[in-house]
Amino acid sequence: MRKTRFSLLSTAAVTAAVAVALTMFPPASFTAYAGDALIKYANQPLNALEKENSPYLKQHARDLVKWSSWNDETLARAKKSGKPIFISVGYSACHWCHVMQAESFNNAEIANLLNDQFIPILIDREQRPDLDEIYLLATEAISGRGGWPNNVFMTPDLKPYYGGIYFPPEEFSKLIGQIAVQWVANKPAVEKEATRIATILTNAFNSKTQAKELSEEVVEKAVAQIVEQYDTFTGGIGTVPKHFNTPTLAFLLQRAAKPGGEEAKEALVSTLMAISKGGVRDHLTGGFHRYAIDNNWRIPHFEKMLYDQAQLAEIFARTAILTDDPYLEKVARSTYDYVLADMTSPQGGFYSNRDADSEGEEGTFYLWSPEQLQKALGQEDADFLLENIGIISEGDFVGRVILHRDTNFDDSDKLRLDKIMAKLAIVRGQRIAPHRDEKIIASWNGLMVSSFAIAAQQFSDKRYGAAASKAAQFIWDNMRSPDGDLYRSYYDNQASVTSTLPDYANVAKAFIDVYDLTGQTKWLERAEQLADKIDEKFKDPDAGDYFFAKSTQGYARLKLRADAFLPSGNATALVVAEKLAKRSLDPKHSRRAETLLAALSGDAVADPVGGATALAAAGRFLRGDTGAMQYAARGRVKVTASLNDQRTLLKVRVKIAPEWHVNADKPFEEDFIPTRLSVRAKNGTEVQGSVTYPQLVSRKLGFQDKPLALFEKEFDLTFALPEPATKTVTSELVVQACNNQLCLLPETLTLQVTPKLTR
Repeated sequence: MRKTRFSLLSTAAVTAAVAVALTMFPPASFTAYAGDALIKYANQPLNALEKENSPYLKQHARDLVKWSSWNDETLARAKKSGKPIFISVGYSACHWCHVMQAESFNNAEIANLLNDQFIPILIDREQRPDLDEIYLLATEAISGRGGWPNNVFMTPDLKPYYGGIYFPPEEFSKLIGQIAVQWVANKPAVEKEATRIATILTNAFNSKTQAKELSEEVVEKAVAQIVEQYDTFTGGIGTVPKHFNTPTLAFLLQRAAKPGGEEAKEALVSTLMAISKGGVRDHLTGGFHRYAIDNNWRIPHFEKMLYDQAQLAEIFARTAILTDDPYLEKVARSTYDYVLADMTSPQGGFYSNRDADSEGEEGTFYLWSPEQLQKALGQEDADFLLENIGIISEGDFVGRVILHRDTNFDDSDKLRLDKIMAKLAIVRGQRIAPHRDEKIIASWNGLMVSSFAIAAQQFSDKRYGAAASKAAQFIWDNMRSPDGDLYRSYYDNQASVTSTLPDYANVAKAFIDVYDLTGQTKWLERAEQLADKIDEKFKDPDAGDYFFAKSTQGYARLKLRADAFLPSGNATALVVAEKLAKRSLDPKHSRRAETLLAALSGDAVADPVGGATALAAAGRFLRGDTGAMQYAARGRVKVTASLNDQRTLLKVRVKIAPEWHVNADKPFEEDFIPTRLSVRAKNGTEVQGSVTYPQLVSRKLGFQDKPLALFEKEFDLTFALPEPATKTVTSELVVQACNNQLCLLPETLTLQVTPKLTR
């Protein structure tokens, strides 16, 4: 289940017939999943899903429902038959998808109704996010609820007229019977209402908003709006179910690194502490579950998604460096190590998810009974654990234990708890593990590649760098068509499914991050190729932003601007454009960033949570980045700052591309901008200290008759601090780069280095 993003139809009735069905069937009550449908129905005949390249679709290949996949042949058959279409959208790690498979899709009465009266289509949302999004938004608008499985009834021309998530079998049977009858009895009215719904949604997808100025004051106001929504007691935004809102956390992290970012840092760190100590984190082998169903982050929905690991690990890693917190670094590393151990294919790509269910029930792999703890630990340690962690007193997991660390332990108890967790990890390793979906998704792999590449730089860990490079090469070698188009999915040694905007954008960003890590120009060139593909395939020339898919899918061509679990494709495309603008001499990237920023700015200002990634990218594009590594002169100059072990000397290393130079600290000509390094105190005043510059080079350039005082190739600048640094050191480097034909405008880079006090 997820929180709905909007409800367009809250005041409008659906067709009279469906309205009757709505009043007849109230919101579903949840029941426990009993039994493994794959085993129970193993002897049933295979349906059309047998040959599909999706683990989720293959799981349903022996259902009594005669499923087809979404393809031209199936859609043509629906039009020819005149029957309405029933689609169910889910994914292999979805608990309630398994429940509905067992209760309804292998119920003979329900299956006969669906097979006789509808064209039933099953969709893997991870392979087809275009269809998932467009029909999930329809269900949210119609019913006010969204989630998976998403069950939608639509006309043969693909327009939805009713949708809902999980239905108990008795209610579902009555509902589909009513809908089937009303399709025959009131078909014109149903079609009219479906057209109205599709029109409203299509207009909403393609609405334009007026561009807004993104001044520093506007961004500060947006940050304040986000901070106001944070739960000051347990972290995060909103109430149950509590999602991580990782794009928002990433925006707060960027703001926390700037002067005046204390409130953003407090909201960020308190949230990271809460989720890392709660049961939503796997304390035995690492990694995070998908979300929490309680306010304290203790009771999770147990599936593990690759995109959560990628985003959270990076945020923990960056925050660990910003705050010099070894605990946050430990959490980041445990998440990366979990991905390497459990979600990495032999070829280097990263798998999609781990299921919530095992042995026919949700959470069995992760839950403990008091008796199981006593057997694994002995009475004394089991009592210690139960006393400090407690037993769940209500809900689906009553009487069970979910491991967490959300208790104040002294140092000796922490050590004891570590030993207990190590014992339990060994015992749990002997259990039947949840199913792992071994699809490799381009977009999510892009997120994970970026995360590993950034961690490799943050922690100087070659393992993480190797993982990033290997996965990036896997995508390039195995997930492209002969003409260079990306495939979204790779499974069973076969790439398939046309990629969407987020696939291209996240993979392009990943290649940029691998370029930053390795310095290999092929990755920058490949990122530029994908950026050109984004413009070619997805651009809306009227609005200036991008469509989600390259063509109309379902009833409309979808466009998404707001972040959700992941940064929106449009916002990530803006990230790609602003990064390439700083690394490439081609001015088209700056133009793309400016155009896209104008298209996204209105929505981002109106909804800072949904616009978090766009706001963060806008800040970097308009006002420059912060951090220890920066680019200048459109990538011709790379600058990296560091502190010595004594924290008394700031070193700034400058690498300049061949045939390029920067002015020396003392130019021969008065109107040339000198290279200058300075350090700023927290209040913005300049810190006094001695700066050492390299030996200048005297050289004539093509546009100047007289020799110029230059720095070139690779050199170091140093700043002797008046006392050892105990807080983040913020320095400014002014450079003006020239080649033999021209000089670029001078630039000021803001470099930040956090001293390592605790490691």
